[in-house]
Amino acid sequence: TTYRDNNYYFIAKDLNGDSELDYIVIEENNNSTSADLWFLKDEQWKSKYMQTSNPNENRFIKDYLLHDKVEVIRPKWKNLKIGDLTFRTPLD
Repeated sequence: TTYRDNNYYFIAKDLNGDSELDYIVIEENNNSTSADLWFLKDEQWKSKYMQTSNPNENRFIKDYLLHDKVEVIRPKWKNLKIGDLTFRTPLD
């Protein structure tokens, strides 16, 4: 979908291994790519901003999507939880 020079992609993948689909909305334009994760929690829709790593500064991901180059990968570094605090490494 294209709107005001932005491309939007909607992807359904199980990202947390609970056998339920999670939904990712990717917004792409000439300057940046960003994504939001949408999921059901306690029968309510929640969204979280997803950090995006783009080491080769790819500007257009449409070809990847058209050729089904979409996969779910496990992070190299797990999160650390101490009580109610969660620590995430930016290395993935």
